[in-house]
Amino acid sequence: APVDSAQQDRNTRNMRGIRMKMREKCLKLYNTRKFKEFQVPVLEQPLSSAVREGYRNCVENPMDLATLLWEIDRQIVKCVAHFRQRIQLIHDNAYKFNGPSGPEAQNTPSRADRIQEDGSQVQMYTIPESQETVLKAGAILEVEVKDITTQEVEWVPAKISEIKMLGEQVSSFVVHVVVQRQEEAGVWSDEYKPCDENKEWRWPLKFSKEQQDMDDVLSLQKANAKICSNATALVDEAEEELGKIDGWLIEETDKLVASTGYKLGPPTKETQQGLGGAVPSNGSQSKTPAHKPASTQHNSQRTPHSSQQSNLPQEPHRPPLQSGTILSVCIGGRLMLYGYAQNVWVPARVSRIIHDNFEVVPADHSLPP
Repeated sequence: APVDSAQQDRNTRNMRGIRMKMREKCLKLYNTRKFKEFQVPVLEQPLSSAVREGYRNCVENPMDLATLLWEIDRQIVKCVAHFRQRIQLIHDNAYKFNGPSGPEAQNTPSRADRIQEDGSQVQMYTIPESQETVLKAGAILEVEVKDITTQEVEWVPAKISEIKMLGEQVSSFVVHVVVQRQEEAGVWSDEYKPCDENKEWRWPLKFSKEQQDMDDVLSLQKANAKICSNATALVDEAEEELGKIDGWLIEETDKLVASTGYKLGPPTKETQQGLGGAVPSNGSQSKTPAHKPASTQHNSQRTPHSSQQSNLPQEPHRPPLQSGTILSVCIGGRLMLYGYAQNVWVPARVSRIIHDNFEVVPADHSLPP
């Protein structure tokens, strides 16, 4: 049946409204620290070639939160039913690869084997088989580090980079620390005192190779279990966030999309290959699509046949972007210092166009550059 113009306008507003709500919920999940493993495509994370190849062979349809945001923006994910399917896909992929029966659980590589092999990631310090227990530059010891997410404490290797003397006695020393856990990585320096031995720092404990191998196995099992646990938490938290959206809006837009015959297909080939690599950011005004469509023909495969989409609102025609165009961008984070909320829409001017990407500068000169 034909749809009158007033109904078409309501449909358009509802579809735009649910898209903005899904985008908001996706960004909230993305910015949640415990879901860091699911922020960007797994194949874009620092992994060894063996782990990377194992993931390709195991997971047929990769999915992550940055890709979900990309699909929402491009109206591939059109309604909450689609949103739930993508979140469930992230969960299922995590259990398929990191679960007890997954290939990652069957491997027991050492910590050094699991980092990126091209050397772009800084190596953790290796505890020597033997060394003098003397505080001097270059000595390797262990320092206490607390995981701010789990509040668990662990000892990680560190290297003394500077010794500070008071007369003939060591008053303090500076160590360089490298942490490269999959869920959290960092490099920093810190200062300790000799009197804090066995409290905040210690000399490395001596373990046999068998004990070290067993420690690597247990660490890997613990990391895999944490990923699976976080994947379950992702589904639960996504449902909680979706529950905050008006039920009538979810119901109306789900029905509207279903009436067109549109079916959400598997992630595109570009997504599976991890093209693009940009991630959503509240602190940057450079807007780069996470993934780029291969061609207009490829995108047309995502759209229902014209005879099936009479009720689906169409986006109004927009002129192509060019240098000097004024638009609005959603940013936040660093703007907290300027009295803005966490996420705000601010006017911006297109300053440069590079292929399918573009950069903007503030149109409001009271904002930081």
